[in-house]
Formats: sequence, C-alpha cells, structure tokens
Amino acid sequence: MKKLVALFLALCLLPVVALGELSAPGVYPISDEKLDLTIWCTSHASVPDYYTNKMVTTYEEMSNVHVTWELAGTDAATSYNLSITGGESSWPDIYLNNVNSANGGDLLTLAADGVIIPLNDLIENETVYIKAYLEEHPEIKEAITAPDGNIYSLFTSMYQATEDMMLKMWVYEEWLEAYKAATGKGMPATTEEFKDMLIYFRDNDMNGNGDTTDEIPLTGTYAYWADGSDPMHYLIGAFQKINTIDQAFFHKEGDEYVFEAASDTYREGLKYVRSLVEEGLLAEDTYVQDLSQFRALTSTTKDKVIVGCAAAPYCGRLLTRNTEVENFVDYSSYVLVPPLTGPDGFCGTPLRTQDRIIFRGFITTACEDPVLAIKWLDYWYSKDGQDWTNYEGPEGVGYEWVDKVAIDGSARSINNWDDPDNSHLPMSYGVPFIQTRDTFLKQALENVYNSASTTVEYIKQPYLDVAYPTGCLTVVWCQDLDLVAERAELKTLFNDYIMNSATEFVLGVRDIHDDAQWEAYLAELDNMGLERYIEVINTYYLGE
Repeated sequence: MKKLVALFLALCLLPVVALGELSAPGVYPISDEKLDLTIWCTSHASVPDYYTNKMVTTYEEMSNVHVTWELAGTDAATSYNLSITGGESSWPDIYLNNVNSANGGDLLTLAADGVIIPLNDLIENETVYIKAYLEEHPEIKEAITAPDGNIYSLFTSMYQATEDMMLKMWVYEEWLEAYKAATGKGMPATTEEFKDMLIYFRDNDMNGNGDTTDEIPLTGTYAYWADGSDPMHYLIGAFQKINTIDQAFFHKEGDEYVFEAASDTYREGLKYVRSLVEEGLLAEDTYVQDLSQFRALTSTTKDKVIVGCAAAPYCGRLLTRNTEVENFVDYSSYVLVPPLTGPDGFCGTPLRTQDRIIFRGFITTACEDPVLAIKWLDYWYSKDGQDWTNYEGPEGVGYEWVDKVAIDGSARSINNWDDPDNSHLPMSYGVPFIQTRDTFLKQALENVYNSASTTVEYIKQPYLDVAYPTGCLTVVWCQDLDLVAERAELKTLFNDYIMNSATEFVLGVRDIHDDAQWEAYLAELDNMGLERYIEVINTYYLGE
C-alpha cells in the first residue's frame, strides 16, 4: 500500500491540465475534471464487482476517468450481437470484445456499417505507448492493418506457452517411475512403447489398493476434442500432421492448405487408437464423459489415484487441485509425455503462432470523444499497464518488486501473490494486455503458479523440437463476407462428420479395418463437397 501511495504522490507531480482540456499523450490524469466512458466487455466470475475492482479503481483515480461497464453475461456472443445490431443508441464508446476474437472480416463490416472508426490518426497523435509498441513490433502493426490501410481495432498480444501446442499427453509420475523401475524402460518415445506402458498400468495394481481392475490406463474427454482433451489426436499425431487447434483439419504445406482427415496415415492412426480401446487401455468413457466427470477421475488424493495417462492441453484442464486437502494430487504429480514417434518414423505436434494477436479495443462512432477513449486505452500498453495485467493488479495490490535476480538476469524480480479480493481484471476479460515470452517465464519461475515446475514444462524442448506451424493465422483479412460465412458453415459440417466418424471407428461402431467402410467414409466426404471446402480454405487464408 505504501508503494501505491507513492505512485499517486508521483502522479500528482505530473503537469495538471487546464479545466476541460485533455492532457498531452502519456500524461496523467487525462483530465482534471472527472470524465466518463462507456465500455462493453465480457465479464468473469472472478470479478464480483467491476466498480470496486482494485485495478479499475486505481486507474480511475490515476486517469480521472470513470467507466460505466456494460458487462456481457454467460451468453457473451448474444449480448455482443444484440449491442451491435441495436443501433447507435446501444453502442458503447469502446468495445473490448472477447467474443470469438472479432476477425478482420468482422471489423471491415463494422467499419462499412458505420459502427467503428479508424484509429490511425488517434494512435499517431494521441498515444505514447500504443504508438511505441507498434513501432517496436512492425509485424503486429502489419497484422492489424486492414487492406485499406486503416487500423480499426487495438489488440492483445499473448505468448501462449500453455496453448500454442495443444495436443499434450500427461502421465502420473509415480506410476511412470514404478513402470521404469520394474521394466528397465524409460519414458515412452514411440507408439509401441506407449502401449507397453499402458499395458503395465492395466495389469498391475498401480495404486496398491488390492484391486487390479480399477486402474484407468488412458482417458480424456471428447467434449473438448479441439483443444487436445481427446487423446485421439495426440496419438494420430504420431502418424501424420493433424491440426485440431483451429478446428479445421487443415495445415499449410508449401504454398497451399491440405486436408488431413482422408489420408492412409490418418486411417492408420485410427487403427492404432482402436487397438487401445480393444485392449482395454483407452477408456470408452472418454467419448461420453464431460469435463466435470473427467476431472472427477483425476482430482483426488494420492492414495486414490486411478488414472495413469490423460490428454489435456494444460494442467488446469487436466485436474482441479484442492490445496486445502492433505496429499491432494497437484499439477506437478503428472508430467508430460513427449510427442510420440509412429511406425513410419513421423513425430510432430501442431504449433499455433506463439505471440497470438487478438483484436480488442475498437472505438465506435457513438463515442463523443475518441481522443479521450484512445488515451484511456493507451496506458495498458505501457510497461506499468502490462505489469498490472500480467501480475494480477497494481503494484502493492497484485505484486511487489523484490531483490531477487530474475530469470532474465535483472537485479529485481516480481513477487506476485494470488489476491482473491477483486484485485484485477483477468486476462481476456477486461483491458487489452501484452504477455511476452519473458513475462511468461518470469511468472512461471516465480510464484504466479503454485506449481512452477509444471508450468515451465510447457515450453521444454521435446515439444518445440518437433512442432510444426499450422499456417492457420489468428488475423485474417478476408473481405469476401460470403466466403467467410461459407467457410464457417462448411467447417461445422465437416467437423461434425469427421469427429462422429472417427469416434465410431475408434469405438468399433464402424470397422476401421474394413476397406468398404473406409471407402464409404471417403465417399461421403466427397459428397459433402470436400473439393469446394479445400478451395474455400485456400481462398480464405491465401486470398487466391
């Protein structure tokens, strides 16, 4: 708190602007009289009150700008669409959109319909931090600039060490060590070695409770297949490239996008997954249980563990910790299994762009003072603003500096603590934020997460060494809105058919070994318009 007071005392020494005038760029308060902005954003359960949130109130005192928050409820997409279509009277000054991260086509439509304004001149003349950041990161400036040369939205840039490689496999470390000690084998590196380990888990009383039938060698949840919670795609990834990150089953190969779910190697991958089900190694419940049911299996005390391996994109999806219960399974209890090598020698994992760019922060034509709006937004791109969002609140509230050498060699480092008392706006549910690789590493190796070693595990080399970019960009400026709509429709149509068919092959409802049934699957893809889907994908991403 002393540091917070010192901050405000320092701010008081900054030049004070005349009544009714806005300050120079980067000078706070923005005005010496209280001004107002209306901001729409998605809300989060961890923020019980945006008006008393410590990050919000601290910035209000600093900026002298009061925000009226228009908060989306549980159905954020509907709330956003109703606001947009409601006309100028329903538009806020600023949309801090986090509804499927508005894409380039959306922004061009909003601009053409007179909903939002270009920000180029405002950024150039009225900001310090946004302008500097874009000058330092020309690749981001290029990405957020529309084909007509305008910037219509600000952005979030996030190093996604936890989500850039989604197809991950976890193994309970105590069971792994017991397997290694008993067999003399190491961490599985191939599909056959992985199966051998699962067989050992199946046939031995791994939890020592006298029951050799209650162990589950491998499980997951089909409900979140696209982000890697279904083990199927991690396993198929030992046979060929497979991209579920973008829910598209496409990746860029050379100068074109290729479809993945119709190849002979894809079929071989399904045969392997089917063999795990047939041998009682992959739980059939994987394809009926929801996330809560899945976590109920993994979230337990160490004397009652029943799950040997599970698929999950990050440890928070894998299990729910209960730090109040003694001997409860922690994130560090499970360790990553590296990507496996298949029978033909292929090994890989799909990589989403690591510094993911998400549109956030567009100013509407209903805003009476766009200069005020851009100045309010500018602070969040400063070093202090980034610290606030990365370290869960203002200095003295969410974090403090300590005399401890940081991972980058700096003399001081951040000591961050979890303050549940409405201290900050979580990433993705409030102001724009910047999370760099260095920031992530500092968080991981200090105490943002109670299980730092597991967090760092995300970025270890076994995954990075075999990662391949999908080519499915996060910012796409496709101006053919009919094509955008067609892609969305085809994507849903094909995803549903591909996943339903894959599940049926894996569970034995359809015979993956029967050539006639496989040919029928391929024929249906063609009947649905696979050739057109491939054409649409290539035009959407490549503009050809």
